[in-house]
Amino acid sequence: MLKALQVSEAAVEITVQSGGCTEKTDFRLIVKELEILAEIAIVRVKPDNCKGFFPMGVTIEFPLADISLSGQIQKITISNPIAKTGMRSLK
Repeated sequence: MLKALQVSEAAVEITVQSGGCTEKTDFRLIVKELEILAEIAIVRVKPDNCKGFFPMGVTIEFPLADISLSGQIQKITISNPIAKTGMRSLK
């Protein structure tokens, strides 16, 4: 579950739980394009088993240029659930 999410013209930014060892490479983005819509699922592929205390989590940024979306995409949705205290902003 995501703690927070921000989608802008330039990037998808997520905040996730961390014990102190969370890295961007611990995540994979699964992208499904449907005409002008891109649905993105963010999957953690490597757990963070460190024991640090980071109650606000850590923020990871995925530049849209690195996601390789087609030029037709006008809207992005994220399929992951977001914690009730998180914020969701969509392009």
